[in-house]
Amino acid sequence: MKHIRMVLSFAILFLLCLQTPSVSAHAGLVGTSPKNGEIVKAAPTKITLRFTETLEPGLVSIRLYDWNANEISIEKPKLQRGDASTVYADLPTLAQGSYTVVWSVVSEDGHPVKDTLLFSVGVKSASVKAPNENPNAKYAASLNSLFLIITRYVTQGMILLMGGLVFVSWRAAKHSLPSFREILGKNMMYSWLLPLLGMLMLWLLYEATLPEVNLTKALLNGDWGLLGQSPFAVMILVSTLLLLLTAIPRMETGWYITMWLLVVTVQALGGHVWGIEPLALSIIARVMHVLTVSLWLGALFYLVLISVQGKRENAPFKAFFLRLVAVAAFCTLASGAVLLMIQTDFSSIIGSTGTWSCLLLGKLLAVAAMLFLAWRQTRSWRGGESLKQTLLRVETILGLIALLAGVWMSQTQYPLPAAAHDHQHVEYKQGESK
Repeated sequence: MKHIRMVLSFAILFLLCLQTPSVSAHAGLVGTSPKNGEIVKAAPTKITLRFTETLEPGLVSIRLYDWNANEISIEKPKLQRGDASTVYADLPTLAQGSYTVVWSVVSEDGHPVKDTLLFSVGVKSASVKAPNENPNAKYAASLNSLFLIITRYVTQGMILLMGGLVFVSWRAAKHSLPSFREILGKNMMYSWLLPLLGMLMLWLLYEATLPEVNLTKALLNGDWGLLGQSPFAVMILVSTLLLLLTAIPRMETGWYITMWLLVVTVQALGGHVWGIEPLALSIIARVMHVLTVSLWLGALFYLVLISVQGKRENAPFKAFFLRLVAVAAFCTLASGAVLLMIQTDFSSIIGSTGTWSCLLLGKLLAVAAMLFLAWRQTRSWRGGESLKQTLLRVETILGLIALLAGVWMSQTQYPLPAAAHDHQHVEYKQGESK
């Protein structure tokens, strides 16, 4: 209870300091010039796109096609001076007819966003062909996105599970219980090798979602400026380096604990966290959420392993385990609540039937079920009864399901609060009038 009161006071302090934040999801298109479907009298001299958040200049692409789907060469897109949320591209002189603009950007949080708009000069063409793309491009893109989510879930799930397991087993060894090395034995190498291979797959799959950017080429050429514009790419590179450092043999125990702690922490910095204000609170809440999820899952997994070995009645470890899980569960819920408060609002979540809101509901149900099972198990364990291994495994599986929902949510656009959206819409209208 002392630890819980301390964490509660810490959370309340942040909430009291929290002011009304400006929020964003993936970069959303606020307005364009020419407008989608507009027939303009005079040929425009440039295409202008305005988004809900600032953009990274090296990760913006604008392509123009005529009514016969022939690409027209245009200037490289540039960010509006003094307004990094607006991008434009100068155009050559356009003849009468309809034109398709295919644009793609990468959000502040590292997620690619792509769409098209159609405008006409003078008159609308009798027929407008879609830009020449591979007929299976949309299917391939959807499949790639699915593989990206699955690979990210498996890779980051292993990292969170291993990171929590390393810490819990280190503390458990002080109570004469098996250490991390003793549990894994000959399989120790896989604890870093499998996540390392997963990071390599993540890099290739993520690069495939950025058709206008070659991240591998940028890495080989040392183009750190371009790489630094994608937090997700940076997260993969830093995670890879840290996983290699965990493989160094015969280091002090503190080295491995520190490296795994850093690997887990880095997983919090590769997504939505960079697109939310206030940034400092977003980072603190996200890091706390990921670390405590890791401890919670790692503790459960460790208990499953030592329960199989019949070593579950160690009283000092029992006290440590219950205290750790209680604090981890509380911090997970508190940090998750803070993230929801600064990302979106209750009315937007309730009014949304999108993927993100459905995943949030599934995550909450899984966590609620975990808490119920934990309460039942704790009562019987404190009463001197043995843990029910079936319920313990179900609790661990529910934790992995909640983790899957969380990873999927990080790849999905969350509902933007109506007030923030209205504010951005009005702001764009005012910009047009100027």
